[in-house]
Amino acid sequence: PAGPPGQRALRGPGPGAFYTLGEVLESLPAQANSAARRVLGCLMTGVSHYREVIHRTALLVLCREVFGSPTLSLERKGDFFLLLHKKLLTILSEPRGEDLTFFSQAAMLNHLYRFLVQYEVQVGPFAFPPPKPAAFFPGTFDPFTLSHKGIVHAIRDLGFEVYLAVDEFSWSKKPQPHMIRRQIVNLSIAGDFHIHLFPNDIPVNLSNPRDLRRLRELFPGQEVYLVVGSDVVGHASAYQAALSDWSVHSMDHIIFRRAGQPPLPEGKELLHDKNPTHGVYEGASDKAENFQIPVLTLLTAGIVGLVVVGLLACDLLPIHLTLFSKVGDLLVMGTMFIAFIVMGASS
Repeated sequence: PAGPPGQRALRGPGPGAFYTLGEVLESLPAQANSAARRVLGCLMTGVSHYREVIHRTALLVLCREVFGSPTLSLERKGDFFLLLHKKLLTILSEPRGEDLTFFSQAAMLNHLYRFLVQYEVQVGPFAFPPPKPAAFFPGTFDPFTLSHKGIVHAIRDLGFEVYLAVDEFSWSKKPQPHMIRRQIVNLSIAGDFHIHLFPNDIPVNLSNPRDLRRLRELFPGQEVYLVVGSDVVGHASAYQAALSDWSVHSMDHIIFRRAGQPPLPEGKELLHDKNPTHGVYEGASDKAENFQIPVLTLLTAGIVGLVVVGLLACDLLPIHLTLFSKVGDLLVMGTMFIAFIVMGASS
């Protein structure tokens, strides 16, 4: 019998692919940083997966086979840890349903702890880079689309650490259940470093100055920017309210204009940085409706077939037929094989 989805995955090629990723990381030369990032991104996608067996297998490979590898040097493993430590922390903070997963996480984090102790004894303290400015991006994300991802990538490439906050509900929409939307976002950004899910237990209401003050206090010594669309600035009640201490008007902003929407009314300039190519806004205005911003229009288009293949491979479509499951597994393996060839050629 096929068995439940989690047990079926144990006998399929999926878990074996993660071990292959671990072997690839051990075999890559030290200068192949781009390829290593992509392989680590694939592993982190598995760690963030909502299916418990995939999560446990990917975490096992990452902590035991990679950070516990006798082949990789401590310096190389240290570079990996500096890249993914915050991503791993935010992923493991998400709730999980099975007791077995809790004990599995504890055992794997023991391997990671051994590496941390060995590194600090033999190499020295970790040289963490200075913190990047934080970009706080709230939204319903119903669902998280390629346009959202394009905006997030553009902000990250400007030098920001991006935090996505998934709203629990919306007065003006009828979104999908909160945890489903959160899982989709988590899986969509798992392989993208410097992009994280904001903790679910810290609510932030843009209309509440105390929430915004707490948000800035969560990032001591860092600049905190609020990411919103131009339609939000023009119509949201938080921006129409009177100016007060710690209100949304005092926040630094990154504002993007959606396709087809008119620019905001011109008024007092907000930017200290006059470079028209920058989407970064420094300083604050006493009236949010007076923001003067350059256009940041991100148009994304996808091929329907690739989207369907991706959904099948990640089990985001409610298809449980054995035939489709086998086809999805084969597509994943074939795609990974092609990716390894491309990475080898580019390295």
